[in-house]
Amino acid sequence: MSIGTGLGASGSVCTSPACVHAASEILKSLATNYTDIDPCTNFAQYACGNWPTWNEIPAGHIFIDARTSLAREIYSIASGILDNGYPEGSSAGWITVDLTEEEAEIDKRNFDKLQHAYQTCLTTHDQDEEGLQALVAFVQDVTEAFQVAAGSSPPFDLASAMGRTLTIFETYGIGTTQNIFQRQNNWNPNETHIHIMAPLGGETLPDDKELAETYMVLASELLSALHPQNIAAEHARRLLGASLEIQEQINNFAIMSQIEEAQLYMDNPLDAYSPRTSLSDLQARFPELNLDHVVRQLAPSGYSAERIAVPPSSYFENITQLITTTPSDVLQTYFVWTAISTLAGYVDSDVTRRWNDFRNVLQGSESRLPRWERCIGFLDEGAEWLASHQLASFFGPSGMTWILTRFFIDNHYTPAAENLTSHITKYLSDGFAKRLENADWISRDVKNTALRKIHSMVFATGFPTDPDTINPTTLEEYYSDIIIADNHLENVLSLAKAAIGKRWSILERPSVRGQFKMSSLAATAYQDWQLNSARLLAGIQQFPFFDVTFPSYLLFGGIGSVVGHEITHGFDHLGRQYDASGNMSSWWDEESVNRFVERSACFVEQYSNFTFTAPNGTQVMLNGTLSLNENIADAGGVATSYLAWKQWEEREGRAMGLPGLQDFTNEQLFFIRWGQIFCRNSPAEVDIAGMQMNTHAPHDARIMLTLQNNVGFKEAFDCPTKEPTCELW
Repeated sequence: MSIGTGLGASGSVCTSPACVHAASEILKSLATNYTDIDPCTNFAQYACGNWPTWNEIPAGHIFIDARTSLAREIYSIASGILDNGYPEGSSAGWITVDLTEEEAEIDKRNFDKLQHAYQTCLTTHDQDEEGLQALVAFVQDVTEAFQVAAGSSPPFDLASAMGRTLTIFETYGIGTTQNIFQRQNNWNPNETHIHIMAPLGGETLPDDKELAETYMVLASELLSALHPQNIAAEHARRLLGASLEIQEQINNFAIMSQIEEAQLYMDNPLDAYSPRTSLSDLQARFPELNLDHVVRQLAPSGYSAERIAVPPSSYFENITQLITTTPSDVLQTYFVWTAISTLAGYVDSDVTRRWNDFRNVLQGSESRLPRWERCIGFLDEGAEWLASHQLASFFGPSGMTWILTRFFIDNHYTPAAENLTSHITKYLSDGFAKRLENADWISRDVKNTALRKIHSMVFATGFPTDPDTINPTTLEEYYSDIIIADNHLENVLSLAKAAIGKRWSILERPSVRGQFKMSSLAATAYQDWQLNSARLLAGIQQFPFFDVTFPSYLLFGGIGSVVGHEITHGFDHLGRQYDASGNMSSWWDEESVNRFVERSACFVEQYSNFTFTAPNGTQVMLNGTLSLNENIADAGGVATSYLAWKQWEEREGRAMGLPGLQDFTNEQLFFIRWGQIFCRNSPAEVDIAGMQMNTHAPHDARIMLTLQNNVGFKEAFDCPTKEPTCELW
């Protein structure tokens, strides 16, 4: 490995607090014996070998990595803001100081509303009677909606019961036999339509027999205690067992539906997930589900659902067969238990405590997140069942996110930071365009269209303009439908209902380009194909990814590579099907597609050959197909950012060095910075589980395999082989 001097042209060293801090973090994270490690063959250990020593897994988490660590720091800052009260005097930031007296009064009301919700969430009770009453009331609503025929009661009307019950759950976005949400049309991003989805991941019994028995005992006790009919525990256990079998069948139907949809996508990706039927047709074919009633209750008045996206018809056929052959008391229990298991975690009571403690064990942690962290997470992302939904990125955050964002960015995201990021993105866009020009495997027509797309790509930084996050009046109006009570569960339901109501209200309205689909506090960025836009959130523009005083190699190795990753997503297997306007279209000729597939296959093979040693000594293979799009984005992101950094240096001069790191060249520090954004501390079993279902490769694979494909890295560390293993963009 070559060793050089990490100094600026004049031998200068950056001594800003952020530079000193960054240098310390880099040195602490490197393996203590990094000089004995070959970075060309084990850069993950080289760059991150000592990171776990300084980063223990926090309570309530099953792992910690660089982004999770940053996310917790951001939440800690947000907690401090709410603990300290409305920012005045020396604590007032760039937004607060520019408010008029009238705006300041509105701003204080917004803060008080946010703080009230936070303090209510923080307040613990040995007996949360109000929360328990709210949970009982919700369960009562479900049982009244789905009444079980008995004795001389009139004949059971399944369709009416389903319509009423599904409306309750869809009002709050809680998945049952389906999830209904609203999304942009792939063919026309200015059109929003209904998308009905087969829900995945409904809770069933654990595979472990001992855990399964504990589940049945505790769940039966809770069901018995909360059921309006005060059913005995033994009867509750029978009903619960049957309802969990219902859930397992729904899960199986959903998996089969997903497989069928994936095949449809492989056959015709431009038609998959597009609106292809009407609500009236769906109602005529599957009247027992009564989805027409649900939509009429929740959609804007007069909305005509002539074009909706639905799962394959086999899914509804299976669900209809299931609900028409299941006893009504079992179906009612299925809905009741769905409500209880979804909401019980928000209630501190002797009735719910044993169940809640057990749920932590099921989720892989012996303890829950610290209460302050859960409460900030609630204010930021909203109800857990919405925030953790697999399609949450289509919905956007469902908490009081933008009020929280306004007070965070006041002192922690400045206009200077926004300007610097915008300057960096221009270099990144130009860098990707240059790599496109050099791609000799695509036709000239495809290349020209791709260049139009990258030149049209919008980089939105920091926070949304809709709602206007720095305008107190706009924020007050935006959250006017949320009533904050002195009971946490009521607040959770209020925020969920308001968020879902906003989603229904957008039907048949053009999409708003100023909206963000993720919280600005999130330590990430994302690509919105339908807007041809990369969104760079304020949360990721924080130390250690970003600081306005950082030398350029840290900026481009950190935030630059993150942005480059998102740019490349616009041209991965999914992103390449969207044009410069965000429409799905066939702009690739057959030969270019074949070459794209051929080059992608190299990544699949490369990553599929990566093995991980399990605790029992067996070798676990990585799924290179599952992680393909992320692997393409990793490779393109770091390559684009490295090229952009080199162009920056040519035009804006060589950066200063960092204290204590003079043994490294700036090129080496670029890649060390990049590698350390993936540092992680996690148990082997967590990593193995992630390999089976996570679209991102494990951290060591992301680091080492990505750099096997990077010429700049191999030159910086004088690796014997300079050619990339795989290359696309």
